[in-house]
Amino acid sequence: MLRRDGFVCRYCGLDGTVWPNWLYLSWDHLLPPRHPLRDDPAYIVAACRFCNEACNRTFWDVEGKTPDELVAQKRPFVLAVRERYQAFWETEVHP
Repeated sequence: MLRRDGFVCRYCGLDGTVWPNWLYLSWDHLLPPRHPLRDDPAYIVAACRFCNEACNRTFWDVEGKTPDELVAQKRPFVLAVRERYQAFWETEVHP
């Protein structure tokens, strides 16, 4: 899946072809546990660790959606979480 997706996070675009970014890549199952297609490689995408974990406890409407539609559905939520973390970092860690 990582090679197929060009070693790039499908949510934030982190380039895993650059060291040490490669260390932060993982993959995201787009379908929930026990879904019959969960382990189908088409439904697993490259994701950095942060984006993969950003909305793990969210239940998504997955039925009848393509992998690209599922990524597009999840991306705005993942990016919103990233923005909140960045805002915290900018005000509390590195003002």
